[in-house]
Amino acid sequence: MALSTSISGSQHCHPVISIDGTSMKNKYGGTLLSTSTPDVNDQIFSLAFCVVDFENDSSWTWLCIQLKRIIGGRNDVVIVSDRHKSIYKAIEVVFPNVLHWMCLVHLLRNLKLKYKRIVDTIFHAYRKTFNIVDFEHEMSLLESSAPGIREELESVGFAKWSRAHSPCMRYNVMTTNISRSLNFAMLKARKLPICSILEILQMMLQR
Repeated sequence: MALSTSISGSQHCHPVISIDGTSMKNKYGGTLLSTSTPDVNDQIFSLAFCVVDFENDSSWTWLCIQLKRIIGGRNDVVIVSDRHKSIYKAIEVVFPNVLHWMCLVHLLRNLKLKYKRIVDTIFHAYRKTFNIVDFEHEMSLLESSAPGIREELESVGFAKWSRAHSPCMRYNVMTTNISRSLNFAMLKARKLPICSILEILQMMLQR
């Protein structure tokens, strides 16, 4: 579901799109997938929603195809998401020339599974590094608390999560928080049947 105003308004928003999925709480199950972007006032601008059975290759590919129809031929768009493998596959197929960033929060959670002593404050300092000199300073501090983490992050790709190495502007979008905010706004609605959920989404966007 994508309203006409969302489709036309997306052309005037920052070229950063956050995509995410959240589980339904009703007896029918399923997953609610959403796409959103920050507008020029850094407020949440919703693009599209859909309900699928599961988060898998086919569902995310279908959403990306519909998303491509919405944004048209914009070449400057970038996408930010968590590290779900199906999202990566879908973006590679549908958006082969689009830069794909990963959510900094999800990356930190995954790293903590291996590096128990990683320091949140140091890692989140990367949100404020705009140049390579500052980046390397923070990296040295991070390596002192978690030896070997540099090689791990290099394998991920600095350009996928670091603002200093990004080839284009991130507009301060380092996480998928705007998608999580929409998911939270729909917390009660996710317990309803699908048609009711879509009606509430429509009313929320119109309001």
